[in-house]
Amino acid sequence: NHYDPNSLISLFNELSVKTPMEVDWDFAYVLSAALDLAEVTQGAYDVTVNPLSDLWGFGPAGPTQFPSNDDIRSALARVGSEHLEWQSDIRRLSKLAPGVELDFSSLAKGYAVDVLANYLKSKSLESYLVEIGGEIVAQGKSPKFQGFWKIAIDDPLQDDERKFIRTVTLKNEALATSGNYRKFAVDEDTGLRIAHSINPKTGLAIPSKVLSASVKAPDCITADAYATAFMLSLIHI
Repeated sequence: NHYDPNSLISLFNELSVKTPMEVDWDFAYVLSAALDLAEVTQGAYDVTVNPLSDLWGFGPAGPTQFPSNDDIRSALARVGSEHLEWQSDIRRLSKLAPGVELDFSSLAKGYAVDVLANYLKSKSLESYLVEIGGEIVAQGKSPKFQGFWKIAIDDPLQDDERKFIRTVTLKNEALATSGNYRKFAVDEDTGLRIAHSINPKTGLAIPSKVLSASVKAPDCITADAYATAFMLSLIHI
């Protein structure tokens, strides 16, 4: 939780260059998953995007003035998984460039859902649904539907009232949705909505007609991360 100044991720973000930190198993698992996704997406997804998120006003400090091109270039110099030295066998992490910061927001909720679901499974429960902020794991049968769990996905085009765009069935799997229709900033000069999904290659948080992406996967950390990655790919290609 990078909103908590005493969390491991916040402590790492404050470290100086080449100062190693030993992280716990949860941190190691989430970081490794994020780095794998960065490789698969060829950098379209990047867990070191935090300097850009803060710059655009989507971090713990909240809204700010939209950045200048010089500010963006400066932040981009601190973004990139190549700036991390990760020794997974001993869970030791350090940064190779000053100002590098991590942000697990795009997959930490999914991992938390998996942890809770695995706990319920360890208690020999056959049917359950775990949900945190729209990230879901469904196992077994729903007592309401007398069959597999049915999950409704919000229609992102509805501003005034909540409607659903689709219902999906989950058969012992996870679902995550990433969207730009609730979390955005508005450029006071142009009135444009600026998406909170930020391109880690250009540093831009640009307007987009793509509002939502939903992903089914065997586990929620995968669904959560790929939903974010698909939003980025769709927005910035």
